Amino acid sequence: MTRQFKELRIQVQNFENSTGHNAALFQEQLEKSDKARFEVKEDIQSIINNVSLKNDLSRQSTPIIARNPLNLNNDLSHTTESNAEVETACNFKGITRLEEWPTFSSEGEYNHIQFMKTIDMFKEDFNIPDEYISFRLHSLFTKLAKKWYYKMRKDFGKHSRPWWKEGIISK
Repeated sequence: MTRQFKELRIQVQNFENSTGHNAALFQEQLEKSDKARFEVKEDIQSIINNVSLKNDLSRQSTPIIARNPLNLNNDLSHTTESNAEVETACNFKGITRLEEWPTFSSEGEYNHIQFMKTIDMFKEDFNIPDEYISFRLHSLFTKLAKKWYYKMRKDFGKHSRPWWKEGIISK
């Protein structure tokens, strides 16, 4: 009986050792998870702050540009670039929301010509630059069309809206 008791005690000790090791691993993973969650929370807050700042800038009637009075004779090209960014942000304020844009899947009976005509109409109505439309393409394509877009983007790189339009029409 004592031999069985010793064997049982050894088994209990082995179980306690493995459980303790697992608890340490669990604690380590929990700490990593908490750290990652905190970093994600900080990233989200940073994005929210950036969006809020851009929204505040687009609501102002006159852009505020910080100037150093000691360097008035310096090149002011950075001021022009800053004004252009604020003006562009203000122009995009009136553009229809992404949810209102058509999507294109290239499945079943699809009309890629009508899709491109609608995009052209938005470009004309809202005076949208080609770069902005090219930027939105990944969100407008779904299913097979999105796979095609990603393959073309990987194979040929970044291109203008007319290049993509020609590719969609010829496809």
